Amino acid sequence: MYENMALFYDSFTDDLDREKEARFLEDVFLRFGNRGLKAVAMRNAKADGFEGPLAHGPEGSAATASEKHAESEPHRSEALSERGPEEASADGTGAVNGEDIDLSTLVIDVGCGTGDLSILMSRKGYDVTGLDVSPEMLDVASRKAEKAGESILWLCQDMCEMDTYGSYAAMFCFTDGINHIQDKDSLRAFFERARNFIDRGGLLIIDFLPPHYLRRIARQGILYDSREEGSCVWWGEYNRGVIDYEIECFVGSKSTVPKIAAPKGAAPKGTDPEDPASQDGGANEDLCEGSPAAGVSDDHSSGGFVRYRESVSERGWTAREIKKLLRRSGFRILECKRCDTDGENTAEPAGGIRPERYYAIARRM
Repeated sequence: MYENMALFYDSFTDDLDREKEARFLEDVFLRFGNRGLKAVAMRNAKADGFEGPLAHGPEGSAATASEKHAESEPHRSEALSERGPEEASADGTGAVNGEDIDLSTLVIDVGCGTGDLSILMSRKGYDVTGLDVSPEMLDVASRKAEKAGESILWLCQDMCEMDTYGSYAAMFCFTDGINHIQDKDSLRAFFERARNFIDRGGLLIIDFLPPHYLRRIARQGILYDSREEGSCVWWGEYNRGVIDYEIECFVGSKSTVPKIAAPKGAAPKGTDPEDPASQDGGANEDLCEGSPAAGVSDDHSSGGFVRYRESVSERGWTAREIKKLLRRSGFRILECKRCDTDGENTAEPAGGIRPERYYAIARRM
């Protein structure tokens, strides 16, 4: 799964703001985390000289500085056995092998992809594990981490069947990881596995896209992104809450990558199908009919470029569905909001279409 996507993922996702995601996570740690997470987050905030509001949602607007300690009551964490069921320490203090789990800075990035957020959180001082179902993605992530001098444990596992052999103070899953789960039984399986491997009182932090956004994407038809290092086209069909994407990318040298022009009615990445002013009106029509990339050679050895294909499916989830399944899986909802809850989405891509992403923060009970 995603073996081809690993080869072009970084080239066409440079609009993802990992610094903003990390800043949001540290805001969450300051407000809701254990003592260990709070200590690292506070140290980083002081080192950065930051005294203003922190990101409210991984792509959203700002929370007031006073919200950082909105939930300040202390809590104790219990250790988990290697394969899930919790086992409190003999003295009831939450200590295991002489260490207070409330000081843990262990965090896990579920659906970590090529590892950018994992590496950034490791650089900030957290003890990070990255988990992804794709060995190709993890191979890229491992090489990045080695180059950056960061020591990260990488696990190749299905998130709905994960077994991390230990527990974490916080688990986070961003950038459509939740949307890749196709049905409620599987999503609940993930939440229940997450509960097994999060310290008592620890945090689960996720983001997700709602069904109406995926419907909107499907209505755009063919989308494309053409740049110096490559070109990418993708399109999707929406049915009963699920969108099935077909993606074709061309990666090569600046002089040999074919430039993908849009057929009539196609929209460049980031445009809003409901805003004609943000589209090209079909001005570029030299793409052949049939497949959006029809007429381009599949010969990987000719032309100096390589053509990659990938199929991806995502399901949209409503906030109500997410909250209901989290509660049934043993979590207490701390927040569940739209990322741009104050109407200002600072991660809005060029062209006008808002990602309309939601986030949820839950505490493992």
